[in-house]
This record gives sequence, structure tokens and C-alpha cells, in this order.
Amino acid sequence: QLAPLSAEQLLSNAEPIVLASFANDETLARFKVVSDGNTLDGNSHATLSHVSEANNTEGDSSYARFTGSLDRQVKGHQKNVRSGFAALQQVDDYSPPIYLSEMQKLELRVRSDGRSYIINLLPDSFNLDDMYQGNITNLTPGEWSTVTLNLKDLVLTGNGRTRDFQRSLDGNAKLRGIGLLLADEIDGPFKLDISSITVLA
Repeated sequence: QLAPLSAEQLLSNAEPIVLASFANDETLARFKVVSDGNTLDGNSHATLSHVSEANNTEGDSSYARFTGSLDRQVKGHQKNVRSGFAALQQVDDYSPPIYLSEMQKLELRVRSDGRSYIINLLPDSFNLDDMYQGNITNLTPGEWSTVTLNLKDLVLTGNGRTRDFQRSLDGNAKLRGIGLLLADEIDGPFKLDISSITVLA
């Protein structure tokens, strides 16, 4: 008679869920680029494009490139306006929302310029402002990296501020969308290459 599987073994059998794969350019249509340059009368700008390296036989050869420049100066020198950000936002929610079930980790395959980026996960919540955020930081510029974040360690925010009451993003949660953000208060050009975003057991 076979012994019952342990909880760890059961979790290891859960299939990964690919939230976004940029192996082809069709995925780009699911995202829009937002910056203070087109929302707050700021000067930052950004674009999202698809890159395919036909002769690349090592590493990721087809991916999305999120690039642009941050500028914290606001046109007209307005006061009390946040500026200096660029973001990718998912256009349409997952339908139906993705049930995280046994998933415990978030994995991103990226090539960074060394700046600090933020991954955003939007839960299927009664409060539409809820957003879980994790940092993509301390990466070697110009090298492909696999970044792994624990879902339970992501910080719950709302309207750009940390929620006073934190709820862990656990297996009972459902996910309706994802995004990326750069708002590190550093003026100048940026470039982040993204191959895939996946949740794992």
C-alpha cells in the first residue's frame, strides 16, 4: 500500500500558471503604458515593444522591452502632484479571475538595467484599489535573471500607499490582473526586458 503524499509533495505537483509570456508580440496588446507624462501633465515617457533576436542561441531570444525616461519635473511647476513614474497596466482583467489555490511563489524572468522596479498583482477584491506589490531590485545590469518572490511577502497597498491592515496573498485569493511600475525617484532613461511572469507552487 502506497503511503499518502505529504503536503509538500502535493504542492510540488501543482502546475505553474503563466500570467504573461512575451515569446510573441500578441501579449503586448494585453498591456497599456502609463506615465506621468500622459496622466499628470508630467514629462516622463515610456514605450513597450517586442524584441526577437533571431541569432540568439543562449538565453531568452524573444521578449518585451519596457523602456523610456523618468522626469520628476511637472509642467507648470504644479505643487502636490506625484511625478516621475512609468507603468505597465493590464488592459482587461483575467476572465474568470485566476484562482491561486496552492501557488506560493511569483517568478519573473527579466533583464534589468539595475533600477528598482515593482511588480503589481491585482486581487479579485471587494476593494478595487487593492494591489499587492513586490520589489524587483538588486539585479546585475544587462544580465538575464530569474526573480522569485513569495506571494505571502507581497505588500498590500491602496492608491499608492501601504494598507494599515495587511492581508496575505494566499491560496484563497483570486487574481484579476498584473502590472509593472518604475517610480524610484531617479531621473533618466530606463530599460527592462521581460520574458515571462509565472506563479508557482
